[in-house]
Amino acid sequence: MQVFGEKTSCLSVSNVDREVLVANAVASSSVALAAAIEEAPRKRQKIASSSSTSSSTEVPDTFPLSTFYLDPYEEVAEFYHAVVSFSAHNALSVENLLASYVIAEAAKTADACSESGLVISYSQLEEFDIFRDYAEAPETVKECYRLQRIFQTEEYVDRILKRYCKFDRKGSFWDLFDMLSTFVDLSDPDINLSNHQHLFQTAEGIRKDGLPEWMQVTGLIHDLGKIIYKIGRPEDGTTMESQWGIVGDTYIVGCKIPESIVYPEFNELNPDMKDPLKGSDHGIYKPGQGLSTAKASFGHDEYLYQLLRRNKVDLPEEAYYMVRFHSLYPWHKENAYAWLEDDTDRRMKWWVRLFNKYDLYTKAPRKVDEVAARAYYGRLVKKYFKDEIMW
Repeated sequence: MQVFGEKTSCLSVSNVDREVLVANAVASSSVALAAAIEEAPRKRQKIASSSSTSSSTEVPDTFPLSTFYLDPYEEVAEFYHAVVSFSAHNALSVENLLASYVIAEAAKTADACSESGLVISYSQLEEFDIFRDYAEAPETVKECYRLQRIFQTEEYVDRILKRYCKFDRKGSFWDLFDMLSTFVDLSDPDINLSNHQHLFQTAEGIRKDGLPEWMQVTGLIHDLGKIIYKIGRPEDGTTMESQWGIVGDTYIVGCKIPESIVYPEFNELNPDMKDPLKGSDHGIYKPGQGLSTAKASFGHDEYLYQLLRRNKVDLPEEAYYMVRFHSLYPWHKENAYAWLEDDTDRRMKWWVRLFNKYDLYTKAPRKVDEVAARAYYGRLVKKYFKDEIMW
């Protein structure tokens, strides 16, 4: 198997070890930092707890990356899966590819960490620790999730898909994009800027790290499905004032809602959880049948996914997974649906996790220069979208 990149013509997995030194120089890139951040808070809590039983009561501020990963070997396996996909797109430099590999390698042993110099300070993570902090979230966030858990059943999803995925309206890309200029996500505890600013921020973060154009476009559009509020109904949770049918972390309906989801105390409010079949671990599904054959709770992810398919937008399958499952945190973050995955899901999970770093860690109160952003992304929009989009 070979990997092709911008700066190096050819690299085989068999000689990846020899090329690790090349990646060391870029191992502190924003993608690499974000990968370490994901596990940092829970690891610090564990270390702090362990330290409290030792002779020293002071928790050090700096730890090797080996303290961040529950299973570094799994990270390496995911990296190899990603290599296959990267090589197919011929878009990333070998240095970028190997940054993820170095993190996983450094996590294996203290010696490897020492040799690579990959040590991260918690003081560097302070600004990121605030993301997805639901403990201090406004009541509006909590209420949005409570209503979602009450009403988002299998029957609801079937009915709503038929109601909203007709795509009998027309509009240009920027017409649809500008519909989000006043939309603020009621489920998001991290930022209160309009959603179109968040889309620019995500795309710009991806662009800054030199990722391919198709992924920049995915960043620009990933929340575009929230335009559904323009044709929404209060009883469906699809309006500006009532968003439980548009936003929030999603879950698979027709089986037990995992306890790893945000606000698990609301799970018991879902009528399907009282059904002997739908409330069971696997519910109406068979292990290994694949996420693409399952039904997720309805929201902007599924609506945009269906819109892109209907309009035959020529994006790679990785982009479609990012769009469709970026809110399915129980899957890509907590591995709650590992039993449902097929081979494609397992291969694509790395991509969704990579995208998630930009979806979260690019959020900032400072607005993007829209004039400059539209000038740049206008070319990509013309490349991937027709003049009129059915929505």
